[in-house]
Amino acid sequence: MLERRPFPNPQSLRVFLCVVQEGSVGRAALSLGMTQPGVSQHLRALEAQIGRALFHRQGRRLVLTKTGQNLLPEARRAVQALEEFMQAAQAI
Repeated sequence: MLERRPFPNPQSLRVFLCVVQEGSVGRAALSLGMTQPGVSQHLRALEAQIGRALFHRQGRRLVLTKTGQNLLPEARRAVQALEEFMQAAQAI
């Protein structure tokens, strides 16, 4: 039987995408209206869930790991699918 894992928190995926776009936890926190510890908590939870690091530090900047690079398009698709789901639900 396949191991059943919970789905990632949609907000954690949004946080991941914002950190990628902004290049830092601080700027992502400002953009999302969250605290830096809140953003870091979402990233840690997502990394723990997948069992791999998504970022590594390069000076003061966060850079995607190979895993992060590979999962970035999937995260974008997942968030887009959730947005489309909500639009469809609201249209009913």
